[in-house]
Amino acid sequence: MTGMLGERMAHEAIVAAGGAWVDDCLSPRDRSLIVVASLVTQGGAEARLRGHLRWALERGVTGEELEALMTLLAVYAGYPRASTAIELLRDELATREDPTG
Repeated sequence: MTGMLGERMAHEAIVAAGGAWVDDCLSPRDRSLIVVASLVTQGGAEARLRGHLRWALERGVTGEELEALMTLLAVYAGYPRASTAIELLRDELATREDPTG
């Protein structure tokens, strides 16, 4: 996070949201799915969504599960937001498959 936001802003983000990421009844994987869904439904948060898609994949969410989530959200949040999210997801997955990326 420091590399993306700088030391001061990364610290503030952790202080502001750190309490929401405590280790209780929701796993980090589950929390990632919830955050991704929230960002998709908000729209206009593509830069944040890209990072959270990456973190969701790192926490064990599969590309197939994320695509299924976007498909479901298309019904509730609208096709434009969900299709933008799928494009970001596919970009992230392609980066992971590319050994130079």
